[in-house]
Amino acid sequence: MSNGQLKVAYNPSSGGSVALAKFALPMHVTSLSFKSTAIYCVDGDGGAHTNAYLQTNWADSWAPQQGSGSIFNANGGRMFVFDATLSPYYAPLLVANQQYQQQITISGTNILWDLSTCTGTVCGGTGNTVYDTISYGPVAMYSGKDRYLYLGGWDTTNLFTEITIEGEF
Repeated sequence: MSNGQLKVAYNPSSGGSVALAKFALPMHVTSLSFKSTAIYCVDGDGGAHTNAYLQTNWADSWAPQQGSGSIFNANGGRMFVFDATLSPYYAPLLVANQQYQQQITISGTNILWDLSTCTGTVCGGTGNTVYDTISYGPVAMYSGKDRYLYLGGWDTTNLFTEITIEGEF
């Protein structure tokens, strides 16, 4: 993290994998918000991905066996992963070099995802788009405090700012 920005860079020697920053937090994460921009993608705008995983044990899969996540990409749009089960895709498609404000909340047995576009320091409102909140659940949420939070993307370099993590210690 430098100057309030977290840059998670694609590694060309990885052979096409997820590049992630791992946060070991002794807490149960209940909310994550951030601004994100996919600033580089291996195959242009078409393959850009921004991923966030909460309460996750990583095992070299973009759809981990333990945990929940949000995957936002240029090919399909937004989808959830929960214990390796994928949701359908939801609008919109991710656009490279467009800044987004994202809010992911774990509420009881559901995961909620709010999304809006940003222009400068303004997100939502005039000149931007606020998308419908999408939800995944009901599911049996993990309530322990021994898993991890990850931010990154697949074959993409992402820039994250204004990261706010809330949870229970």
